[in-house]
Amino acid sequence: MSANSQFIVTPKPQYIRTHCGYAGSRISYTLGSFWLEVFLWLFFIVPSIIYSTLRLTARKFICPNCKNSYDSCDSHIGKNLLKDLNKNDDS
Repeated sequence: MSANSQFIVTPKPQYIRTHCGYAGSRISYTLGSFWLEVFLWLFFIVPSIIYSTLRLTARKFICPNCKNSYDSCDSHIGKNLLKDLNKNDDS
């Protein structure tokens, strides 16, 4: 990931990560460079519109722990993972 990436914390619902086991809120990750977008807006209007549109449509939600995709706790996989996680916490 580049240093120019922006992270926005989103409120609940809960999500669980199948790989790292993180259970909590997801974060929004915007691909591309913020500074390149600013440069394009200052000097090149048409390319800046295209670049901004591509950045916003390519936004994805990731795990704040391992920066990979997530599963909803309402899904079948998410429910099974939460059940296993709660079972391990009770032990």
